[in-house]
Amino acid sequence: MKPTHCFAVILFAVTLFFSSVASAQPCTSLTQSQFNWVLQGGGRFITITGVSLKTATETTEPVSSSFTSFLFTFKPARLVIDPTTGEIITMPARLLSEVSKGHQLFSNRVYSVTQNGVTREQPYSIFSHEDIELELEETGKMIIINKKLLNPRVAVSTSTCEGNMLTGFVGTTLYAFTFQQGFRID
Repeated sequence: MKPTHCFAVILFAVTLFFSSVASAQPCTSLTQSQFNWVLQGGGRFITITGVSLKTATETTEPVSSSFTSFLFTFKPARLVIDPTTGEIITMPARLLSEVSKGHQLFSNRVYSVTQNGVTREQPYSIFSHEDIELELEETGKMIIINKKLLNPRVAVSTSTCEGNMLTGFVGTTLYAFTFQQGFRID
């Protein structure tokens, strides 16, 4: 990605994020509408589309990503034992994506093609994507599961919602998720 294009993408996303934070609301309403949709049955699912922006550091360039996944499965709330404290805690209800149905593409992963001596580069190479799964808890927390990492589960923190968008951070990486309700045709 050209530096000017990358800067424009980051500027747009930061503007979008801060405008949503200014009028942010709890995620309960957005989350509950997604749960209600899937619980009606009949092949209902949620398409989640999103982006992430990771800021530059002294040794790395900024990286953006684009991802899509689908939430099909409902898991009810349940009691579990916290392995660190031995206390019984409630695991919130969750909507889950199916294994290997989500893909994340990155701006710094480039696919190059050379024809007639001319090389063209395509950022966000489909040939070097990450397989991801998503979980949406009834509390509004979004969990991202990267299938290639050793510790793959990360939670998006400080989540805020505006309309149909949930935004939050994993470390210093900004994530934005949008939701679309649909029907599965088998």
